[in-house]
Amino acid sequence: MAGSTPLSRLAGTLWTEFADVRARRQQHMESVWLEDARQYKGRYDPDIEARLGAKRSRAFMRLTKIKCDVILARLLDLLFPSTGEANWAIAPTPKPHPAWVRRYLAEVAQQDIPADADLEPIAPKIAEQAAEAMTLEMKDQLAEGPSRRGYRSVNRSVLKSGLIYGLGILKGPLVERRSEMRWVFLDGAGEGGALDILQAWDLSEVETGELLPYFTDVLIWNFYPDMDCVNIKDARFVWETSLLLKADMEALAQRTSFNGAVIRDYLRQFPEGDATLEPFERDLRGLDQHAEVPRDLTHRYRVRERWGFLSGADLLDAGVSVERLLPESERQGVVLRLAAQKAKLTAQDEADALRQHVRGREYMSNVWMLGESTIIKAVVSPLRGVRLPYYLWYYEKDESSIFGEGVPRVMRDPQAALNAAVRKMLDQAAISGVMFGINEQACRDDDPQDIHNGRVFLFENVEDVEKAIKMWLIPANTEHYLHIVKLMQLFADEVTTPSFAQGSGRRVKGAGETASGLSMLMGALQINLKELVRTYDDCITSPFVKALYHWNMQFSQKPEIMCDADVVAKGSSALIAKEIHGEKLIKAAELSERPRFAGMTKERDLLAEIFRKLDVSADLLRTDEEFAEWQVEQARHAARAQVEAVLEAVEEKFGPEKVEEALAMLLQTTAAQTRNVEAA
Repeated sequence: MAGSTPLSRLAGTLWTEFADVRARRQQHMESVWLEDARQYKGRYDPDIEARLGAKRSRAFMRLTKIKCDVILARLLDLLFPSTGEANWAIAPTPKPHPAWVRRYLAEVAQQDIPADADLEPIAPKIAEQAAEAMTLEMKDQLAEGPSRRGYRSVNRSVLKSGLIYGLGILKGPLVERRSEMRWVFLDGAGEGGALDILQAWDLSEVETGELLPYFTDVLIWNFYPDMDCVNIKDARFVWETSLLLKADMEALAQRTSFNGAVIRDYLRQFPEGDATLEPFERDLRGLDQHAEVPRDLTHRYRVRERWGFLSGADLLDAGVSVERLLPESERQGVVLRLAAQKAKLTAQDEADALRQHVRGREYMSNVWMLGESTIIKAVVSPLRGVRLPYYLWYYEKDESSIFGEGVPRVMRDPQAALNAAVRKMLDQAAISGVMFGINEQACRDDDPQDIHNGRVFLFENVEDVEKAIKMWLIPANTEHYLHIVKLMQLFADEVTTPSFAQGSGRRVKGAGETASGLSMLMGALQINLKELVRTYDDCITSPFVKALYHWNMQFSQKPEIMCDADVVAKGSSALIAKEIHGEKLIKAAELSERPRFAGMTKERDLLAEIFRKLDVSADLLRTDEEFAEWQVEQARHAARAQVEAVLEAVEEKFGPEKVEEALAMLLQTTAAQTRNVEAA
């Protein structure tokens, strides 16, 4: 692989491509991301930190973090509701193919269908049944497992990255072979074996043979896309870097898709690892006040993974076979065209024709590299229906770049002005009050700086008294700085989300003081959130779930889930429908309170439905028995209060003696009535 071999030339070309995109990203984006990270974590940029003196305030009001966390929580509630309802659906085709229906009934339902049977009436139901099976299978694949993160957890990281840096990245679905740790009984143990039966069990990782879709979020710092495009769909390539331990590298060497011999040779050359800290990694680790920035990385290897187009010639040089590059039908077509031109074909003629046909084409491929010149994997992309397995979500898209802007960038000026006002307010408060100037020559006291209440100074003459001390009053001006702080908070609300959305407990004045006004404010808030949800549906949910559908159609071995269907993202549509239905329910509840409609509504069912639409647990509602007990208790309290009021009125009019006599007579009468009832 050294020297001028085709594979080494390919490695050199790819390294030049990666070095170029790394330099361009470092020049244009990494300083911006570091500023966003500092702003989110409440740290000042180095230039501002250098201007702050030792005795000046360093207060940083982390308003940016609050805004990011609030929007993240709201989006998670809308995209992944607590009810567990999926934010996507599989919609079957309205007119399934008759041949597929017949085969489905034969293979899945085990039914013998006559050749002349009319399947059109039952075809939609069969398609719906298959789509439902596909939906359940995909939900199970997206659920959290013992050794993998769930879809919601991965998307939380994608959303958080998008809010902080302007870009969140979801990767997948890729092919992963399921494996699990099992105790295996070794050969040769037991009777007459070389191993004692108690020592013959070994814990090892065993592949189950089942294929699973693999998906994960990608840190923006590990993402190096084609910088010449502004949309991921137009990208020619994407690079992604990872830091792996030596044990991880040895595990890669065991996989059939990697060149194990090359990996092991590289590990022997670099037994202590080859990874060094990137400049941004030093800066990121320096943001943590309690973490020590390491001088370098040890026992770690930096692996670079590339998804993108490569020519057929490059892939052939990398060891990819013609069979992997051309489907059988296309290979047969090339051979037939060659046979029409030559009377006699040899196997070498066919191989040369196929290789020549492949060399002039481009293929979506996956290449892994170690260092600058070592390729450990080069394959054609196994995914059908997917070009690049990366899906990007933007908080605010930058139309001049493939990257975007996050909340810190949008509210950078309000945050900076807010911090400046708070620092100035604290610095001013520290020096506010009375300041003294003392003429030590005019004062006979040994310690003129010892100033306190009742202090007596000694002077030689009257002139010394007039020249000895001078006082100045320095105002704090706190109210002026607080006005600037509130103004900057208002500006931050204007460019992100209002403060009442975070449940701060502060009273919402103006329109928010009435129910209808607050409803109007919440409606305006929902407009912004709807747009974020809609862009997430378009950028992440719809394309990723569609790719997962293609994955199952390509790799699944379950015939019952195979179907012709479309993927429907329900995030924004469900949000709008939920909002409209919730408003209708609340209006219905208000209408049922009118006297003329009293008793005509099933109030408990109506309230339970309102709770469900508001994502509030129905367990908060009392059962019928608990409600009856509550009514009895309320009636007792009301009766007791009424009796106490009557007694107070009687006592005030007739005096306490008459009240006691009346109560005694009432008790006697009640006791007599009780005895009569018991006797009867």
